[in-house]
Amino acid sequence: MTPVSRRQLLVGAAATGAMAVLSGAALPSCVAGRRFVGDPGRGRLHYGSSYPWGKSLPAWERELGRHIGVRRSFFTGGQVDALLKRVREDLAAGRIPHVSTQAPTTWQRVGSGGHDNWLEDLLGRLKAVGGPVYLTLNHEPENDGGGDGMQPSHWVAMQNRAIAKGRELGAGNVSIVPVLMAWTFHPYNPRPPEEWMVPDAPLFGIDCYNGWSSTNGEPWTSLSKRAQHALPYAEGRPIVIGEYGCRTDSSRPGRAADWMDAAFQYALSNNVVAMSYFNSPLNTVGGTYELDREREPAFRWLLNSAKSVW
Repeated sequence: MTPVSRRQLLVGAAATGAMAVLSGAALPSCVAGRRFVGDPGRGRLHYGSSYPWGKSLPAWERELGRHIGVRRSFFTGGQVDALLKRVREDLAAGRIPHVSTQAPTTWQRVGSGGHDNWLEDLLGRLKAVGGPVYLTLNHEPENDGGGDGMQPSHWVAMQNRAIAKGRELGAGNVSIVPVLMAWTFHPYNPRPPEEWMVPDAPLFGIDCYNGWSSTNGEPWTSLSKRAQHALPYAEGRPIVIGEYGCRTDSSRPGRAADWMDAAFQYALSNNVVAMSYFNSPLNTVGGTYELDREREPAFRWLLNSAKSVW
């Protein structure tokens, strides 16, 4: 019998094997916490994705054969109720929620304590859910900064205010995860990355994409190459990849699946504790990153890795 190659497993029907039964009954035992509440342990990670609004995540999980390990979701500052509803849903299903929210006002106002009522309400209600939560305040801030009260120092102050308030409220289950872009650390970026650093944050977050598409002329780039300039700034802290993605190259079948596998292996070797594939058509230039007939089997295979904690 001819052995099945790793690529065949990643892109073919064989990737549907070794499925666990969906129970959604409880979170994994790791949530008692080691370095932080929800720590999957060194050399393992919570693997998951975002999911488009209006579609059924439980239905997709039934197709996958198990629930995803982490779910990435995005909210505005006025959607605290919706954010809490999503967190409760994820925890009940056994997923780690990684939720982003914009501030309801400027970063400066939140960071200086001028909007503590919003911050305390959010953190207090997240504390009450009991389970582990990754909370990000205004991910990829370079996209939104530049105006009054929206400078890097204001964003850093907002993160520090949230960290201090979380400690004050005893919300130890909530990990503040500042998430920056890989571009923040690129040598061609004129703004020093140091301006965005939050040393008191327990986790270091980054979004990392292979920007290649068949039409934009960008080079095919590994996640390791995208992340190489950023990881030294983690300074030993666990890393969360808030978003990552790769498009399929129809001229080279298996290329995207190989990219996803290499990204996963790189994450395991570099202290990444959670990574979420950007499974959405939104806010992309050059084509969607949504999982397709090549990338979805690869995602399923990696989800069922012994290193993928759920």
